[in-house]
Formats: sequence, structure tokens, C-alpha cells
Amino acid sequence: MIDLSEENVGRLGGVLERLGYVPRVPVAPGDLVSREKREAWIGEKGAVVFTFVDPKTPLKHVDIFRSNPTDFEDAYARRQLFPVADTVISTVSLDTLIRMKEAAGRPRDLEDVRHLKMIRALRDKEGSRGR
Repeated sequence: MIDLSEENVGRLGGVLERLGYVPRVPVAPGDLVSREKREAWIGEKGAVVFTFVDPKTPLKHVDIFRSNPTDFEDAYARRQLFPVADTVISTVSLDTLIRMKEAAGRPRDLEDVRHLKMIRALRDKEGSRGR
């Protein structure tokens, strides 16, 4: 999930293009910048994400929400940071991910919610032992 301002979406699209990623569907990558086009894709095609793929390794892909499923500023404030090699990866918090998957409501997402809540319960249990 990213801030969907036109400037930010444009920067991300440029980075993905420089890395060799291309849109999975036959549209211009720059079309993602337009909020109107993103909303039209959602309405016409029911498309929730815009996918960029690495043509050399098609299993490597990046999905970008066309409309964020939760408030970006709130999710960003609650994000989790994970050090990986020489960088830090920012992800939504466990609670935000659960809310997003509950809102999606698809069977797979609801199954994920069940497992994520189990993980949260285990973390809570482990946290209470350390007090």
C-alpha cells in the first residue's frame, strides 16, 4: 500500500520501470498516476490492484492498490519496520492487515484472518510472559 498521490504514484512507476518491471495488462504505466483511470478500472473491471511483473521472472511481481483499502496515513503511522540486509522494509501492522483482509471478505482473506489472529494471540501470550 502506498500514498496514492499523483506525484508518489508517478515516482513508484518510474522506479519499477527502471527496474525492468512492466504492467501485467496492456496499458501505459503512466495511466496508474491518474486517479480517474484507477477508479474507472475498479468500476469497469472490478480490478483492485495494478500489477507490475518482471518479464524475466514473471513470478516476481508488485501489486499496487488502485484505491487503498484503509486510510494510508493511519496505516503508515502504525506500520512495522523490519531490517533486511542493508535496508529497512516497511509493512502494515498485523492489526491493519487483519482489518484489510476482513474488509476484503473473500474466503481466502477470511481464512488468512483466522491465522493472523492466531499469530496475534501467540504474540500476546509471549509478551505477557516477559512482563
